[in-house]
Amino acid sequence: MIDFTMALDYSEHDSLVIGIVSDTHGILNAEIAKFITQCDIALHAGDIMGAESLNALKPKFGSGHTLAVKGNNDALTTWEEPDYAQLNEIPDVLELRLPGGTLVMEHSHRFWDRDVGKIHASLRSAYPDAQMIVYGHTHIRTVDDRQIPMIVNPGAAGLTRVQDGPSCMQLNVSEEKWEIQEHLFNAE
Repeated sequence: MIDFTMALDYSEHDSLVIGIVSDTHGILNAEIAKFITQCDIALHAGDIMGAESLNALKPKFGSGHTLAVKGNNDALTTWEEPDYAQLNEIPDVLELRLPGGTLVMEHSHRFWDRDVGKIHASLRSAYPDAQMIVYGHTHIRTVDDRQIPMIVNPGAAGLTRVQDGPSCMQLNVSEEKWEIQEHLFNAE
């Protein structure tokens, strides 16, 4: 079986500000794109559906620090042919070593259930050693910090099924503390 997990190490930093988005479905909200420029790293939890919205994420550390996982809608049929190489480089699961622990990100469609509690239980079972698990797919902003690993879903950062507006999250990490903040924007 091929392992589609990518592991990266940012643990040497004292602290980081990480912008987290998901489910852009080809269109990134302009206010969220601006917000990401204030973050060191950008994470996209899948259903990107095109290089344009992924490339619009421009964190402080540069474009090489925009990291993503594939969603169930990230396929050759939803990306333009000139961008197939970029799509093929995106893993299904991303593991980041950060100050104070490990963050795991996947879109979570393989764990789909109408009961979000079952999704969270499946994610915790799959990644018990993580400090935090980031997922997308549901388009519903969620912070489940009742136990470790903490589980977060930033909601949708585009125009599709944005619930009460496009959203993203900011994760502030240090060796001592991980803090998540939700950000909600007006629809364009």
